[in-house]
Amino acid sequence: LSSTFTEGVGSSDSNFAEVMAISGGLKGLCTLMASDGIEDCRKCCGGNGFLLSSGIGALTGDYLEFPTAEGDAAMLMLYLARYLIKALQKTQSGGVLTSTCEYLNVVGQPGFSLEAQRSHIESTATMFANTSELVGLYRYRALRNLVMVGSDLQQKVLDGMSMDDAWSETSLKLVDAARAHCLYCILDTFAQICASIQDAAVRDVMS
Repeated sequence: LSSTFTEGVGSSDSNFAEVMAISGGLKGLCTLMASDGIEDCRKCCGGNGFLLSSGIGALTGDYLEFPTAEGDAAMLMLYLARYLIKALQKTQSGGVLTSTCEYLNVVGQPGFSLEAQRSHIESTATMFANTSELVGLYRYRALRNLVMVGSDLQQKVLDGMSMDDAWSETSLKLVDAARAHCLYCILDTFAQICASIQDAAVRDVMS
């Protein structure tokens, strides 16, 4: 994302809009995951979780406010969701998407169906240890969540509901779609970095 933004400065507003949207979504998701994880650790330690000697008490004071500080996590996720809905509408109209939204291009293909995009590989323990399979599952979840909420949003507007009311009623699904998109981007980036590792032994372990 950093390189995409740097290369696109001064030449395309779409690059800037995407970086703003995904960075906001990632900030909201990552701060929530961090604060929730720290709180789970504190609870698991019982009364000792409050002690500074546990190392958790200090983390609680340092990180617990971040989901709302400098941008509320829910609002940032909805900001990303708005960008994703616009991206979905663009590809449905025949536009081509790049970067983190490239996986949505299948929506604009003739005869698109969610079922065709679904992985039909039998679930096994070894499958979940395969990074490429996990990326496919995360991609499908992000695609499905966004297409479903986009359809729901559109139907409510067609039924006479104002866009603001339709957005409010689907806000929880929109946050879920934004969260799924962020998780897919994180895993896909991880997989790409692992694939670029030169040491074969290290690459096999990481992937």
